Amino acid sequence: MRGIGNLIERIVAKGGRLRFEPTPEQRRDVEMMAALGIPPEQMCQIVRNKNEKPIRLRTFLRHFQQEIETGAIKVNASVVSFIIATILGTAPPEGGEPITDERVRAKLAIFYARAQLGWQTTARKELTNPTGPGGRPAPFTYRIVRGERWRD
Repeated sequence: MRGIGNLIERIVAKGGRLRFEPTPEQRRDVEMMAALGIPPEQMCQIVRNKNEKPIRLRTFLRHFQQEIETGAIKVNASVVSFIIATILGTAPPEGGEPITDERVRAKLAIFYARAQLGWQTTARKELTNPTGPGGRPAPFTYRIVRGERWRD
């Protein structure tokens, strides 16, 4: 019995290791780093405990799993909300100043359409020289479809 008492006295005398408790600022920082695509192995080097030492990866993953999983989603939602508000000319969700320059709003609408709707702007010229019998160029023929001229 005496051995157990000594063991308990030594543990209490050392004080043991302090349990890590993340701060709201650390949670916000981890969420932003996750949105930027920084791997957890590097993020845990930034997050410090009360002794100003980096926390271990296992501790980091235990305390910040939700921030890692949802960081990119929240940032993407904020960016899309800002883009949509700017295109429509309404106030951004965070209460900032709306962009009123029509050229900027039009360019942002085009960017959004390309990125999210799959729109493409193509300017291509197809120059072909089909050959007919004997290697001579084939004559072009024109046809009218719905009032427009098409070249075959």
